[in-house]
Amino acid sequence: MKLKNDFQTLAAAFTLGALSIGFAPVAAAVSTYDANASLTLTLTNVTDVRNIQQTDFWNVTAFGSGDVHLFEDGIASATGSVSVVDPAVSLGIGSSITQSSSSSGSATNGTASTDALTDLAISVVSESDLILRFSFAYEVMLDASTAISGSTIGDANASAAVDMLDDLGQFDLQAFSDALSVSSGIDTGDGLVLFSGTVDMILDPMTSNNITGFIDTFGSATAVPVPAAVWLFGTGLLGLIAVARRRQAA
Repeated sequence: MKLKNDFQTLAAAFTLGALSIGFAPVAAAVSTYDANASLTLTLTNVTDVRNIQQTDFWNVTAFGSGDVHLFEDGIASATGSVSVVDPAVSLGIGSSITQSSSSSGSATNGTASTDALTDLAISVVSESDLILRFSFAYEVMLDASTAISGSTIGDANASAAVDMLDDLGQFDLQAFSDALSVSSGIDTGDGLVLFSGTVDMILDPMTSNNITGFIDTFGSATAVPVPAAVWLFGTGLLGLIAVARRRQAA
């Protein structure tokens, strides 16, 4: 009779563990990333060394390109977008261009990643016999954040970057924001980064200069949820241990 009871207890413990794994709900657990970057550039004026505005015999042309790469594995979602200067735009005095990138995604049980990449090229050409000053104003926005909810094993990272340089070393604009979360946590990175400024470019007669760079965002997240059933299964294992000890005592 005692042996029969032992077998019944053993069977109940196995059944409890199996049911806990098969039917207990998984806690809502998500690892997320979000990143945004944009650059607005305005040609504010073109003047000679006497500070007299020049409206002829020069040209400023901007052209952008971009691509988005997504990866999803398991229960995960990745999104991304780019807005680029395409087709090419010829800037007059007071004209502006904006190029931007965004990446976002989440993983409940798996991996998601986004690479939203853009390139921007600006050609500045003087066809004048005067020394010209090209004046630009810029505005930069960067934002990166990540979050991992409770009961999640994994990580998440996000980054946003703007990097623009010219051939003559007169235009240097570099900015970066990133965030990283591991285990459970929230990281807003550097927060919302907004800044603006001006820069002048001097060209000798009949010369040119090129500004090139990128406005990019990246993000990735991995997550392995920890089911609430793990604790119930643990109770079943305790039952097995108790049975084993009773048999040894007998």
